Amino acid sequence: MPELHDLLADEARRHEPTIRPSFDLLENRSRHRRTVRARGLATSAVVLLAIAVTLLVTVPGSHGGKSGLTTPQPKSTAALPLDQVADFPMFGLSFRYPSAWQRYEYSVASSFTTLITYLSTAPLGDPCRTRTDALIECGPPPVSLGTGGATVSFTSSGGPPHPATTPESRLGTMPGELTLIDGKLARVSGAAAEPWCAESGGSRTVTALIVPAQGNDLVINACFAGPDTATSEATFRALLDTIKWHD
Repeated sequence: MPELHDLLADEARRHEPTIRPSFDLLENRSRHRRTVRARGLATSAVVLLAIAVTLLVTVPGSHGGKSGLTTPQPKSTAALPLDQVADFPMFGLSFRYPSAWQRYEYSVASSFTTLITYLSTAPLGDPCRTRTDALIECGPPPVSLGTGGATVSFTSSGGPPHPATTPESRLGTMPGELTLIDGKLARVSGAAAEPWCAESGGSRTVTALIVPAQGNDLVINACFAGPDTATSEATFRALLDTIKWHD
């Protein structure tokens, strides 16, 4: 009777493969498994990267996405419609202005300056506190600007003619940006409210000085009340672009 170990040995030999794979075949199979595994890892990495990019695009607060925080782009402030026309034949001057800025005209003149007109969003009183035959005392007009209010004065300013004086020399040392208004040299400057403007409730002053080659200068002083003066200033600068001289 066969021994137990002989029976186990015969059973083991019966289950052995009849054809043994060569070493090269085994190596190729191993290489194939490694390649498939590497491709699987690469695919997983690509999928994970795609998920990460999607999260960056869609998660609020992430940079670079449509819904994320981006650097705010400056936006131009819209001016009020300039739907009114002011014409001053005596000064050979005209311009457009918004209907929200009412015109106020008072007789104010000195040796070298003459008031042309005022514009204001609030009721504006007589700038001359005293008007008698013997004395006229004038200053900034009484006005109380509300939120976002504006007041603008237009003054013709002249003096004894001087042959050596040119627009360039008169504007050369003054602050502000040098520009052209209706073909005439000008400077426009803005700053925190000057005292006369602050007393009216304003927070910003903008001044335009226009110097023609001949004739009087045009001085335009504007006072704007906050907290946001951007619309008023945009309207003022749009008004400057409409100024015309009628020579």
